[in-house]
Amino acid sequence: MQKDDKTAACLKSFLYPDAWFPTGNKQTEETKAAILICNGCPIKRECARMVIDSLDTTYPIKTGIYAGIRLANTHSGDQGGAAGLRARYDALRKIAEMDTLA
Repeated sequence: MQKDDKTAACLKSFLYPDAWFPTGNKQTEETKAAILICNGCPIKRECARMVIDSLDTTYPIKTGIYAGIRLANTHSGDQGGAAGLRARYDALRKIAEMDTLA
């Protein structure tokens, strides 16, 4: 990947689209790969900001892997319920607020 490339890493990945929206509590190899890809993404901060911005809308983002953080529906029992989801949103807020690296 070129240094100035601002394309989302998930769009260039070899993973099936379903890997970005895992179901159940199990952490599969695809889930781990998606998180690793996100962690190296050049637009990780923007991705986190997109999720946080969605919280003030009619349809907030509640599932999927964004900026290396796995979200899950609170009603499905995944990832610690409502408290776990809040903790993940807090982690995404921190990423969204990070200074860009020069």
